[in-house]
Amino acid sequence: MRLGTALLSAAFLLPLPMAAQVTDYTYTGNEFNYFPTSGEPQVFTGSDFVSVEFTLSAPLADNLTGLNYIYPTSFTVSDGYQTFSSSTPGVTGSFQVDTNANGNITEWFIAASTDVDGVFDQAYTQCTSSQNCDGSQDLGEYDDYQIDYYPYYAEGSVSHDPGKWSVPENPSPLYILMSAAALALGFRLRGRLAQSPQPSMQTS
Repeated sequence: MRLGTALLSAAFLLPLPMAAQVTDYTYTGNEFNYFPTSGEPQVFTGSDFVSVEFTLSAPLADNLTGLNYIYPTSFTVSDGYQTFSSSTPGVTGSFQVDTNANGNITEWFIAASTDVDGVFDQAYTQCTSSQNCDGSQDLGEYDDYQIDYYPYYAEGSVSHDPGKWSVPENPSPLYILMSAAALALGFRLRGRLAQSPQPSMQTS
C-alpha cells in the first residue's frame, strides 16, 4: 500500500511537457564602448551591457516577420546600472521580434523605461536591419530630462555589435514518452488503490 501511494505521488509530481510550455528567453548584449553625457555624472562603465529576460506562456511561432509585438507574462531588462522589471510599479516595456524557421529570434526591438516627474530612464536593445543587424544598438540612459531646454543625461551604449539570444530547449521525445508513461501509471495505481479493501475499524 505504501509503495503504491509513493509511486502514485511521484507520477503526478512529474512535469508534463505536453501541456502549454512556459518558455523563457534570455538576451546577453556586449559591453558598452560609448559614453556620452550632458550635465550629469557618468554612471556607466565598460563592463556594463544590456541583458533581457522575458517569459511567454508558449514558445514563439516560427517565421514571424514585420517585428511582431509580443506580450511577456514577466520581464526584466538591465543596462548594468539600472534594472527595469515588470514587477516594479511604473515600469513599461515594449517587445517586438521576428523569428526564423526554428522559432529563434532574428530581429528585435525591446525597451523598458520609467518616466517619473519628467525624468526618463530606459534601457533598450534593437537589431532591426536585415543585413546581419548592422544597425544594431544596445543602450542605457539615466536621468534624461531638460531644464530651460538644456538636456541632462548619462548614456552607455554599443552599436553594430549585437549580443546573443539563448535558444529554448525543447523536451526530448524520450522525456515526453517517460512522462506520459508515468502519468498512465499514476492513473492505474490510483484505480487499484480505490478498489482495494479498506481496513475495518476496531471498537473496544
